[in-house]
Amino acid sequence: MKNNILSNRVGCFLRKARKDKNLTGKDVAKLINVSQQQVSRYETGMTSLTLDQLDQYLIVLDKKWIELFKYMESESIRNKAKTS
Repeated sequence: MKNNILSNRVGCFLRKARKDKNLTGKDVAKLINVSQQQVSRYETGMTSLTLDQLDQYLIVLDKKWIELFKYMESESIRNKAKTS
């Protein structure tokens, strides 16, 4: 269950970053050498990425690991506030 939560949050970050760069899933797929369907699976959290795959994805989106970590932390805090 926690793995799904982690994958979902990472996927949300990647989707937002992709849209912020005005890239389509197909654009990213070409850049990271996977299918558009695979990009969709990553962004919906259906498929987890390896650290190497995630690093490649972040490079394509001009994002740093610290940005992902800060996003994950803010989402965790937001979800804790909702359940309190």
